[in-house]
Amino acid sequence: MFAVGGNVTLTAPRSYTALAGDLLVMFAADDDTVLSNTDWYIDVVESRDSGHLSPLTTVDIPGGYSDGEVIIGCGVVDVAGQLLVRLVDSTTSDIVAQSSVVDVAWPSVTLRLPVSVTALSDDVRVTLSVAGSVCQSRQSRVYYTLQLVYLGVNASTARKSVVYEQTLATLASPSSSPLVVSCSFIDRSGSYQAVLTSSRRSDVPVAVSNVLVVSWSARYSLTLSPLSTCRRHFVVRHTQPRCPDVFYTVRLFVRHPHTYYHDDDSRVHGGSDVTRLTSRDWRYVSERRVKSSRTSVTFDCALLERDDTTTSELCALLASTASDESQHVQRRFCASQRRPGQSLLHFFLTSLLYSEIVESKTAREGMGCRNDQPARLLDKRRVCLLWGHKWYDL
Repeated sequence: MFAVGGNVTLTAPRSYTALAGDLLVMFAADDDTVLSNTDWYIDVVESRDSGHLSPLTTVDIPGGYSDGEVIIGCGVVDVAGQLLVRLVDSTTSDIVAQSSVVDVAWPSVTLRLPVSVTALSDDVRVTLSVAGSVCQSRQSRVYYTLQLVYLGVNASTARKSVVYEQTLATLASPSSSPLVVSCSFIDRSGSYQAVLTSSRRSDVPVAVSNVLVVSWSARYSLTLSPLSTCRRHFVVRHTQPRCPDVFYTVRLFVRHPHTYYHDDDSRVHGGSDVTRLTSRDWRYVSERRVKSSRTSVTFDCALLERDDTTTSELCALLASTASDESQHVQRRFCASQRRPGQSLLHFFLTSLLYSEIVESKTAREGMGCRNDQPARLLDKRRVCLLWGHKWYDL
């Protein structure tokens, strides 16, 4: 590839690989004209800087030659893109000759991730390999950045976020330990991808890996100790994958009987989903942060004494929190509770026969009852069964 300016021809290669060898530029004057009494130099600029040219390097051309070769050393051109090689008159800053565009590619660099792993369970090994030998950049303060990018649940969506980042001083295959991303950074299910960029030009990646698919682990469990015998503490037992520096949240909610059976647009028979943390059916009770190495946490029974004569449903959630502050419920466990001193018949009828406890003073003897009457707490209680709408003393 060449270009002619006046009586001088400038020749540069059509393509070039950054950091992979010297760049050879040739110049020649027509008719064996000797370049005497000239103050010319050759420079190399990035074509995208047109209008704001800052040469990567300059090489003076001594007088007395009609042709010659100029070697641009390996490492001067250290980024992919497009280049122009120019012959410039330093006295006037006129461009005497200019090459056509030189296409510059990155050296052959491969990034590889596992095909799939489990979230918050498995470390991710990143394989970085550079084909052949490459030289180091001759530009100042150049470094490379390895990023692990979360692509979202669907890899084709535009939602992307960097979850892990590591700086590399040179572009070379690791000679000792492999690059490992801790399981604590793999905190959501979905798709991930590794990207390697240069500080010289981050918009043109050096390499991009395959897509890693991450799924949630099946090794979660959650149970509650019996609440009917609760005197001082009750225990929430949980299991989860172990991963250093990872914390989970055990969160408690209580739902009372009158929220079970109202059949309107905001509630569903059998109970709305406690995983919807804003649901008005549920009263927040308490929560604890637990390490992934823990297997149980205790709560005071006093937390459940807000309505100590009613039957209620207690639900525990085991949730993880991702780096973007999103919460992911891994397990839910719910249990109806009978408090100490509550008759077994009362517990059975109110829990299993879909009843409501109401104040007996509000109902006259022989009067029918409805399942939408409000629940109140009194010393004497009666139960209104859904079938027949009859009052029964407990």
